[in-house]
Amino acid sequence: MNYKKELVVLAGNCFPVSSSTGSIAIEFCSFLKNDFHISIIEIEQYGFRFNGEKYNGYDVYSIINWRLKWSQKAKYKRDHSKGLKARLSNFSYQLSRLIGRLQSTFFYINNNKWYIKAAFKKINEIEKKHGVDALLSFSAPHESIIACNLYKKRNPKVLFVSYWGDLFSNGANNNVFLSKQKVRRIEQKLASYSDRILCTEENHPVLSNYSIDSSRVIPIPYMLNSNALKILSKRQMQPKTSSSRMINVVYMGAFYKQIRNPEYFLEVFYRLGNRCRVYLYSTGDCEKIIKKYEQKSSGNISIMEQIPKNQLSNVLLNADILINIENKLNNSNPAKVLELVSFCKPIIDFNYYDSTCEFLQKYPMCLNVNMNRNIDDNLKIIESFLEHCPKKQVKPNDVYQAYRKHTEKNISELVLSSFGLGDKK
Repeated sequence: MNYKKELVVLAGNCFPVSSSTGSIAIEFCSFLKNDFHISIIEIEQYGFRFNGEKYNGYDVYSIINWRLKWSQKAKYKRDHSKGLKARLSNFSYQLSRLIGRLQSTFFYINNNKWYIKAAFKKINEIEKKHGVDALLSFSAPHESIIACNLYKKRNPKVLFVSYWGDLFSNGANNNVFLSKQKVRRIEQKLASYSDRILCTEENHPVLSNYSIDSSRVIPIPYMLNSNALKILSKRQMQPKTSSSRMINVVYMGAFYKQIRNPEYFLEVFYRLGNRCRVYLYSTGDCEKIIKKYEQKSSGNISIMEQIPKNQLSNVLLNADILINIENKLNNSNPAKVLELVSFCKPIIDFNYYDSTCEFLQKYPMCLNVNMNRNIDDNLKIIESFLEHCPKKQVKPNDVYQAYRKHTEKNISELVLSSFGLGDKK
């Protein structure tokens, strides 16, 4: 029996429902599990608490603080209640978020400061059980980097690899004590803590500039959903007939008022009436906007509960049209886009710059919708797209050919090499 080294992974939301960065953490763990026994420290979700139990083959440990637990409970009660109870729960939820915003205004780095102490404590607990040979942090939360660094200071021989899905300096800075220049200096200091840095391709130039040795900064392309492509390669496409009037449209991802506002997209599909049924698997800070359209659409726009990734994949496999809404940050190529193209469906891309993101420019069945234009002008284009595209599907092999560097094999080799491991397949 081969001895496996011990790897501790620090991330945000992984189980049962993963965030975008949490999904990448799980993907990386799948590449490393043959060489490491893996423990994952993650943020607790709605009472799903783990304390070293096996989940999906990993030892999982949950951490949470009082405000986040309060916020989750209040949101759950609001979403599963009616009348006065729902209103009171919503008041409690909004109050917890207000406290979070106040904490972001005064705390270093933001309102996740609690994560540092809680994660560091868990790493030490894991050390007593198994020992620790390597650490892998995923940010956001950026506090995962600080927690790993605290442990590495005491155990300098431990290998520390950090993955940067987001740059702290790209986000909204609410802290009254941190100027943009100071945020950059903090970010540069955080980047100096780890032995190797893995990052998205768009963040690579910034992080390479931060590093004394740019060779230790490794850009990792986002990955195609290989399971979806395998299923679709075996499945015969069943086109909608002209009598099948209802078109199933799915959006999955986060909405944010400042960088990815859903109102334009929702207004478009509200005006389309009974032509489409829109299903929203979303998070973020736009609940009021979404609920407004759900109520006035007479059931044509539906807010769905968050579900695990494997269940969401089944939803996407059976959709007719998928939606992408781009960020106002024009340097962003979200991981979600590679997920969407993996399902070979027609995609409607709502954007701010009159051009689709780089990933979608390669995709043969994507409609570009500029949200700076008048909605009535775009409606005609969208109606034409809806008329023809539900009967079509992109061939899985065409997706593989267009996105070769985003395959599982290529990315697994990059991740393994960052830990000094070769491809043993």
